[in-house]
Amino acid sequence: MVKFEIINIDVAYESFDSSRISLNWLDSYLSSRPDVLTNIDFFMPGERSSNQVYTRFDLFERNSKNPDVMVSPLYLELFEFSGIGDQIVPYVQNLCNRYKDHLVVFQWNHDNDFSEYSNQIDNIPNARIINLGDSAVVGKNDILVHRWAINTKKYSEPKTRFSCFIGSINNAFRYNLMQSIITRNDPNLIYMSNIPHEEYLKTMSSSLFSLCPMGGPGRGGFSYRFFECLHLNTIPVLMVDNIIFPYTHIVDWSKLCIKINQQDSLNLDFLLERMQKSDSDEMLNYINETRLVFTLGGAQEEIYKRLSS
Repeated sequence: MVKFEIINIDVAYESFDSSRISLNWLDSYLSSRPDVLTNIDFFMPGERSSNQVYTRFDLFERNSKNPDVMVSPLYLELFEFSGIGDQIVPYVQNLCNRYKDHLVVFQWNHDNDFSEYSNQIDNIPNARIINLGDSAVVGKNDILVHRWAINTKKYSEPKTRFSCFIGSINNAFRYNLMQSIITRNDPNLIYMSNIPHEEYLKTMSSSLFSLCPMGGPGRGGFSYRFFECLHLNTIPVLMVDNIIFPYTHIVDWSKLCIKINQQDSLNLDFLLERMQKSDSDEMLNYINETRLVFTLGGAQEEIYKRLSS
């Protein structure tokens, strides 16, 4: 069991130039998740983990007297969201200096690449970054985990569609993909958007394959949709040029998803051929076998291993 303590918020504010933020800088962030900075994800149960089907909070114990690790109460992406990304490295450095006899744990859950910061943080030996983002480089202090979906309920709808793309059009690549699908007018390739959430989940589950193009501008290939696929009994088709997969020591990603380069995926003949040649039954079975890896509990097990080693 890893013993942890959450760093006092006042100490956190002393560790960066807090004069550059307003008193209510976190109000909008906390409005929908008021406990998120007290019941820290991965370490303590909270609103975001209340409906998880598999958790491992038993791996962690809050212990203020003799902690193994100190946990930052602020998520690092909040600094970028607030326009003070330049304070991320000083914040990490100052807290690590303050608690030099402990591992100090931070979190990054952002579409932007963390390598800009990890190149510097790698020189801080007692820093550990739980990295849920899309990274071009995984730093030696990074603990790479997946974006755990809020809803990990298992769906197993009858397969009535071959493939679908359900999503907003927030970049040129998605726009071109959507236009290609509509122009082709092929019943094996369906585009949908702006449908109710429950219908979205059931539609994904009723599709043998679910297209997962890159996210918004500057984003990588992973998205919450991708990881939702692994609970919806549908095979994700990842459309991205470069990506680093987590859990390569326990997951065979070639059995879990189909990866196609962005330019190739706009060739719908090639896209359909790749999907049709796949062993879909074997892939669906493997997804079902490994599904719990992609829950909150699966991420907690990986974090526990890295903090214990």
